[in-house]
Amino acid sequence: MAADLQTIYRAATREEAELHLSEFAEKWDSQFPTISKSWHANWERITPFFAYPADIRRVIYTANTIESVNMSLRKIIKNRGSFPTDESALELLYLTFSDDFLHKALDTSDARAGNRPLRIRDRETVGRHAGREI
Repeated sequence: MAADLQTIYRAATREEAELHLSEFAEKWDSQFPTISKSWHANWERITPFFAYPADIRRVIYTANTIESVNMSLRKIIKNRGSFPTDESALELLYLTFSDDFLHKALDTSDARAGNRPLRIRDRETVGRHAGREI
Protein backbone atom coordinates (compact mmCIF):
# COMPACT_ATOMS: atom_id res chain seq x y z
CA MET A 1 0.00 0.00 0.00
CA ALA A 2 2.82 2.43 0.85
CA ALA A 3 4.35 1.98 -2.60
CA ASP A 4 0.99 2.83 -4.19
CA LEU A 5 0.68 5.96 -2.04
CA GLN A 6 4.20 6.99 -3.04
CA THR A 7 3.18 7.04 -6.69
CA ILE A 8 0.67 9.75 -5.78
CA TYR A 9 2.92 12.19 -3.94
CA ARG A 10 5.95 11.44 -6.12
CA ALA A 11 4.03 12.21 -9.31
CA ALA A 12 5.53 14.92 -11.50
CA THR A 13 2.26 16.79 -12.00
CA ARG A 14 -1.13 17.23 -10.37
CA GLU A 15 -2.78 15.40 -13.26
CA GLU A 16 -0.45 12.43 -12.91
CA ALA A 17 -1.12 12.37 -9.16
CA GLU A 18 -4.88 12.35 -9.80
CA LEU A 19 -4.43 9.36 -12.08
CA HIS A 20 -2.40 7.52 -9.44
CA LEU A 21 -4.99 8.40 -6.79
CA SER A 22 -7.71 6.87 -8.95
CA GLU A 23 -5.61 3.74 -9.42
CA PHE A 24 -4.98 3.61 -5.67
CA ALA A 25 -8.69 3.93 -4.90
CA GLU A 26 -9.56 1.22 -7.40
CA LYS A 27 -7.04 -1.16 -5.84
CA TRP A 28 -7.45 -0.41 -2.12
CA ASP A 29 -10.92 1.06 -1.48
CA SER A 30 -12.46 -2.35 -0.84
CA GLN A 31 -10.14 -2.82 2.17
CA PHE A 32 -9.34 0.76 3.21
CA PRO A 33 -11.99 3.17 1.85
CA THR A 34 -11.13 6.04 4.19
CA ILE A 35 -7.63 6.56 2.78
CA SER A 36 -8.63 7.66 -0.71
CA LYS A 37 -11.67 9.44 0.73
CA SER A 38 -9.34 11.53 2.89
CA TRP A 39 -7.08 12.30 -0.08
CA HIS A 40 -10.09 13.38 -2.14
CA ALA A 41 -11.52 15.51 0.69
CA ASN A 42 -8.20 17.34 1.09
CA TRP A 43 -7.13 17.39 -2.55
CA GLU A 44 -7.24 21.18 -2.98
CA ARG A 45 -4.98 21.59 0.06
CA ILE A 46 -2.57 18.92 -1.17
CA THR A 47 -2.16 20.00 -4.78
CA PRO A 48 -0.11 23.20 -4.19
CA PHE A 49 2.63 20.73 -3.25
CA PHE A 50 3.02 19.93 -6.97
CA ALA A 51 4.02 23.53 -7.74
CA TYR A 52 7.37 22.92 -6.03
CA PRO A 53 10.33 21.44 -7.93
CA ALA A 54 11.01 17.74 -7.36
CA ASP A 55 13.99 18.29 -5.04
CA ILE A 56 11.92 20.49 -2.71
CA ARG A 57 9.00 18.07 -2.76
CA ARG A 58 11.37 15.28 -1.74
CA VAL A 59 12.39 17.36 1.30
CA ILE A 60 8.74 18.04 2.16
CA TYR A 61 7.53 14.44 2.07
CA THR A 62 10.47 12.98 3.98
CA ALA A 63 8.88 12.04 7.31
CA ASN A 64 12.01 12.38 9.45
CA THR A 65 12.57 15.90 8.17
CA ILE A 66 8.98 16.86 8.83
CA GLU A 67 9.12 15.43 12.35
CA SER A 68 12.34 17.34 13.04
CA VAL A 69 10.79 20.59 11.88
CA ASN A 70 7.58 19.96 13.86
CA MET A 71 9.54 19.18 17.02
CA SER A 72 11.55 22.39 16.66
CA LEU A 73 8.44 24.49 16.06
CA ARG A 74 6.68 22.98 19.09
CA LYS A 75 9.72 23.79 21.22
CA ILE A 76 9.81 27.39 20.01
CA ILE A 77 6.09 27.91 20.63
CA LYS A 78 6.25 26.20 24.06
CA ASN A 79 9.22 28.30 25.20
CA ARG A 80 7.45 31.50 24.22
CA GLY A 81 4.24 30.67 26.09
CA SER A 82 1.58 32.97 24.67
CA PHE A 83 1.26 35.44 21.85
CA PRO A 84 -0.71 38.70 21.77
CA THR A 85 -1.94 37.99 18.22
CA ASP A 86 -1.93 35.23 15.63
CA GLU A 87 0.30 37.42 13.48
CA SER A 88 2.98 37.57 16.19
CA ALA A 89 3.06 33.76 16.35
CA LEU A 90 3.29 33.60 12.56
CA GLU A 91 6.13 36.12 12.54
CA LEU A 92 8.08 34.13 15.14
CA LEU A 93 7.71 30.96 13.08
CA TYR A 94 8.72 32.80 9.92
CA LEU A 95 11.82 34.24 11.58
CA THR A 96 12.71 30.80 12.86
CA PHE A 97 12.61 29.41 9.34
CA SER A 98 14.45 32.31 7.77
CA ASP A 99 17.29 32.34 10.31
CA ASP A 100 19.21 29.40 8.93
CA PHE A 101 16.71 27.01 10.52
CA LEU A 102 16.25 24.97 7.36
CA HIS A 103 19.99 24.38 7.10
CA LYS A 104 20.00 22.80 10.54
CA ALA A 105 16.72 20.88 10.36
CA LEU A 106 17.08 19.72 6.78
CA ASP A 107 20.65 18.51 6.81
CA THR A 108 20.66 16.46 3.61
CA SER A 109 22.16 17.13 0.20
CA ASP A 110 18.63 17.21 -1.26
CA ALA A 111 17.63 19.83 1.28
CA ARG A 112 20.70 21.97 0.64
CA ALA A 113 19.95 21.90 -3.07
CA GLY A 114 16.32 22.75 -2.59
CA ASN A 115 15.97 25.01 0.43
CA ARG A 116 16.78 28.35 -1.22
CA PRO A 117 13.67 28.29 -3.46
CA LEU A 118 11.67 26.96 -0.51
CA ARG A 119 12.68 29.90 1.66
CA ILE A 120 11.84 32.39 -1.08
CA ARG A 121 8.45 30.79 -1.70
CA ASP A 122 7.72 30.68 2.05
CA ARG A 123 8.64 34.34 2.41
CA GLU A 124 6.10 35.22 -0.29
CA THR A 125 3.46 32.97 1.31
CA VAL A 126 3.97 34.38 4.80
CA GLY A 127 3.88 37.94 3.47
CA ARG A 128 0.66 37.24 1.61
CA HIS A 129 -0.98 35.73 4.71
CA ALA A 130 0.26 38.52 6.94
CA GLY A 131 -1.17 41.07 4.48
CA ARG A 132 2.15 42.67 3.65
CA GLU A 133 5.45 42.16 1.88
CA ILE A 134 8.23 40.53 3.88
